[in-house]
Amino acid sequence: MNPVCEFDQMEGTRAQIRVPATVTSHGNPRMPQQSRRSFVKNSALASAVFAAPASLRGATSPNDKIGACVVGVNGRGGSHIQAWLGDSRTEIVAIVDVDEDVGNRRCSAIEQKQGTRPQLYTDMRKAFENDAVDIVSTATPNHWHALTGIWAM
Repeated sequence: MNPVCEFDQMEGTRAQIRVPATVTSHGNPRMPQQSRRSFVKNSALASAVFAAPASLRGATSPNDKIGACVVGVNGRGGSHIQAWLGDSRTEIVAIVDVDEDVGNRRCSAIEQKQGTRPQLYTDMRKAFENDAVDIVSTATPNHWHALTGIWAM
């Protein structure tokens, strides 16, 4: 059934406008009609996608570790390193610092704790080319945060 809208024209006569069934009398789109059977079928299909094993959905295996890169490891970067070392799901694979001495000291400490030595970089762009890097943590001065994020993506 199509709703009918009436309006007064300037001359005082009345006219009728037929509104298509795809919109309401207020012009809003009408919800498509759906049977209970199709609703249940579509809901079951959607649920099956989420119930499928993670390996079928392309998720990372629980045996795989997430490769972390810490940029800027002097000062606040030490707490970033401690946080990643405390998470059994991650492995620090790259360290970036402009001061090679600081970077080497941090790499040695990380090697003692996690058993593998991370790669040391002085240029963060080179570190972001490393395929083992999955996540980046930045402890650089504030004015470097945006650029670090942009380059990391």
